[in-house]
Amino acid sequence: HVPHINLKQRFAKARHLQRPTGLNGALQLAGMHFCGQQHRALEDARNTARLLPLSLPAAGT
Repeated sequence: HVPHINLKQRFAKARHLQRPTGLNGALQLAGMHFCGQQHRALEDARNTARLLPLSLPAAGT
């Protein structure tokens, strides 16, 4: 069983944002551009995955 993680909230917390932002906004804050066509499931998932290292705590912390 894999626990549910709200990456939108995790990214906002990691970036000390007052409120969560959407995928495109999060990518822009991270200095990235959306790759592919927005609102296509696979491309949304790939872009979300690019934000994972910025949203989750470092290993061992």
